[in-house]
Amino acid sequence: MGKSAKKVGDAVAIAVPPKGRTCIRTLAEFESKGFIEHDEFKRLAKYIMDDRKRLDVERQEIERGERKGYSTREELIKELNELRKEDDIAFCLSVYPNLHRRGKPERIVLACYEIEIQGIPVKLVGTDHYYAADHITSGATELAFIGFDEIAASFAKQNEKKRIKRWPGFNNSSVKGTEPVVLGSAGLDDYCAHFIASKRPELFDKIGFNEEYFIYYGIKSILADQKYIPFYAHFINTRKSKQTQENPSDFLRSESIEDDIERYDEENDTKYPALGVIMANTGARAKEKGLWVYGLPVLQSETLIVADQIAIEENDDVQTIARNLVCNTYVDEKRIEEYAKWYLGLCGNFGYKWAYRPSLEDMYVDAFDNMTWNKKDSVVKPGIIGMLKSAEAELKR
Repeated sequence: MGKSAKKVGDAVAIAVPPKGRTCIRTLAEFESKGFIEHDEFKRLAKYIMDDRKRLDVERQEIERGERKGYSTREELIKELNELRKEDDIAFCLSVYPNLHRRGKPERIVLACYEIEIQGIPVKLVGTDHYYAADHITSGATELAFIGFDEIAASFAKQNEKKRIKRWPGFNNSSVKGTEPVVLGSAGLDDYCAHFIASKRPELFDKIGFNEEYFIYYGIKSILADQKYIPFYAHFINTRKSKQTQENPSDFLRSESIEDDIERYDEENDTKYPALGVIMANTGARAKEKGLWVYGLPVLQSETLIVADQIAIEENDDVQTIARNLVCNTYVDEKRIEEYAKWYLGLCGNFGYKWAYRPSLEDMYVDAFDNMTWNKKDSVVKPGIIGMLKSAEAELKR
């Protein structure tokens, strides 16, 4: 990132999720602070959620063999044009393909929505989470709402020493002037964890784990989303089979990991590996597919507010906007309460199929974090551990 060329008075661009529940939650944060009118928020949220519901219905119909594919681009453009005749807010939307979902379905997504914050013009730019980090580092946007897993994956390719499982350690390891700054949690309570999963729990006996690495033996490869493979490679190591001395092929790209794991179990075909790294928000998808998950997550994530390092240091407008947004620390009391609820929700959905299940305390901060975090930032003090234990006990009642 070079020196910011933007001046006070220019519109500040903020990359926001363009679709689904995360988009709606992000817009709701702006609405709750009075930056978006309530009626406009309701209309935008309805159109975005209607698209999500449509996609889910079409996916289910495709799986049942009731339709061949998703709605075409032409069909959705026609639908959007009809909406625009009835409601000007629909001009903030556009049709865009979801390139990272199997079938590459077209979506009606948020394109750009203009607001003001403290008199400062702001553009909320719908940006797929795969590209939000690139928008920050290129200077295209000054701020972004982005999941930590996206940041970790983006910079794992550029910085081989960037081995961080949770976001409080990111700024401590950043190279000044070249990487964005994590300002804090966006307060959306949209926690996500990346777990090693399988329908064959006996394979977990081939996994060894210390405070940093997962090591597995005698398994040819592991399914993964290509975006995250550079990050996973830091923490998941393979070893030759002690019996065959066969070299594993490490990671195999998949666009639908849960489905491909299920195919292996159903077809007994080595084309589909028996292990994969899944992303779990609630654990419901893993439960639906009958998957087992292993121990601690490889990575945990939530939506963060991230800033261009130069812009946040030099541009008063960017600083003003950042102060008006939610930037919770890792150890905020409310965040701990919501995190505990999320953990208990995972326990409920995974049930006994969460092998080697960690305690809430270990999920929140483990030995690896204690080694890598800057002790000045987000220190997990004894009182916080007590709060975690109390929250876990209270929720179990």
